[in-house]
Amino acid sequence: LVAWLVEVRNYLGLYYEVLYLTVNIIDRSLSLMEVTPDRLMLLGAALLIISLKYEQ
Repeated sequence: LVAWLVEVRNYLGLYYEVLYLTVNIIDRSLSLMEVTPDRLMLLGAALLIISLKYEQ
C-alpha cells in the first residue's frame, strides 16, 4: 500500500508531507479497525484525499 502511495505521490507531484500524513493516518486507522485486503487500497485512496484537504 505504501509503495503504491509513493507512486501516486510521484505521479501527482504532491508534497512529501501529504504522503507522511497519509501513512500516519493509515497506521492509526489500522490499529483501531480490521480492513480486508480488498478494501485496503480504497482506504489508502480515501485517506490520501483527506490528507490533501488537510494540507490545503
